[in-house]
Amino acid sequence: MTGLPLVSYDGAWINVTGPRIDLKLLSADSVSLRLRARYAGDGYDGGDSPYLTGMQDRKSSLWLGGAAIWRTDIATFTGELLGDALSNSKGLRMKLQADRRFPTGSFGFTPRVAVEWLDRKYVNYYYGVRQDEVLADRTLYEGASTANLEVGVRADYSPSKKHSLFVDLGTTRFGKGIKDSPLVERTGQTTVSAGYLYRF
Repeated sequence: MTGLPLVSYDGAWINVTGPRIDLKLLSADSVSLRLRARYAGDGYDGGDSPYLTGMQDRKSSLWLGGAAIWRTDIATFTGELLGDALSNSKGLRMKLQADRRFPTGSFGFTPRVAVEWLDRKYVNYYYGVRQDEVLADRTLYEGASTANLEVGVRADYSPSKKHSLFVDLGTTRFGKGIKDSPLVERTGQTTVSAGYLYRF
């Protein structure tokens, strides 16, 4: 369990949501085009787990690229294409998501579904096993591009304009390029997060 402070800001040109910063290039009623910067904590150290002993450290990175948001009566559709700005993996990642909030009084429920494509360089860097990292129970592995599927739902409660509570549940099913890695024991992962938001 990890506790983190979250900062959220939405202005005419800048949007900040947690580890993501957007520069709004075009904002219309239903469409928004943005330059996006996102920090992703995908890295790990060889000492994080006994099984990772002998693995070289993999660094987390800053990802830069573009994003588009299309709001319709059916759902909000978001797409992004980001590249590794620090050249740790030298990879690319692309994500498409659809979500919709259903309000009911002070409560709201937002189901979502998303697909994230990760290129070969990304998968090979974070999930690959190099020749000098091979052990009897850890085989050589060169990653291949893959796509992960995510579904989730967020529930929020706002007793007043300034106060809001939320709980988010999500599950991700790994694509074949990740599932085949000897570093991965499961076919997916589930995340649960909860938070409190105060609006100034």
